[in-house]
Amino acid sequence: MTRRTCASWRLKADPTTRDIPVVMLTASSDSQLSKKAFDAGAVACLTKPYQRGTLVNCVDMALASGERARRRLA
Repeated sequence: MTRRTCASWRLKADPTTRDIPVVMLTASSDSQLSKKAFDAGAVACLTKPYQRGTLVNCVDMALASGERARRRLA
């Protein structure tokens, strides 16, 4: 995952999209991937196979995070 290829870094670099919460899904076995994902601005990083409930919880958390950010800016 590089700054050039990671969507999270690109989203966070643009003022119009920086508040969009990012949930990363991966099949990678890289043990450092979660740290890299959070460094890139992700609010969650799930490794396949993941449970449906876990994904739903992460998306709910990301949406709540985005809503809090919008309220701070209002």
